[in-house]
Amino acid sequence: MNRRQRRAAGHGDSSARQYLASLDGARIPGGCDDCDAYQTVDATQAPLFLLQVHHDSTCPWFTNYRKENP
Repeated sequence: MNRRQRRAAGHGDSSARQYLASLDGARIPGGCDDCDAYQTVDATQAPLFLLQVHHDSTCPWFTNYRKENP
């Protein structure tokens, strides 16, 4: 069964959407092995959800990324 058939039958992915919507604005620990990062979910444009990683100021990976991508 493909996605179109599941949605037509009422078997959409609403539980995943509801779960992501429940995390809107929450600080979720993790996201980077090199620092004490946290993640946030932005559900303001649902059904598109933005998962954003927030690195701390001492993160070597993010420091190198900013140098290479000014």
